[in-house]
Amino acid sequence: MERNNPVTSLEAYRAVNSEMLVNHHSKIISALKSAKNGLMYEQIAAQIKMDKHQVGRRISELERENVIYKTGEKRLTSTNRNAFVYKIVENGEVSAEPERMMKGESVSDISKKLIQPTLF
Repeated sequence: MERNNPVTSLEAYRAVNSEMLVNHHSKIISALKSAKNGLMYEQIAAQIKMDKHQVGRRISELERENVIYKTGEKRLTSTNRNAFVYKIVENGEVSAEPERMMKGESVSDISKKLIQPTLF
């Protein structure tokens, strides 16, 4: 099945320019450099006064570029969910083993079968 992004998502993506990305990346890197024990996305967002969702997106970009890594430690968010702690890569560190999905049907798959079996 082909994914269709909402028009608003495409507009937001097009509005992000490279100068803004560099600025966001720099702020995140600076916050992490000042945090000896690392930070999770909400802590970074509060420190640099950015939206936590924007920070989350930029974190994934920085992780893919091997600038930052997941320490393996998790901390509770404001909604009592676990979130990874990130640090700056200094000595070739790599992110902790990514979480794997359980085998079998997802909650979404089961929900679709239960709620609207004729639509899917």
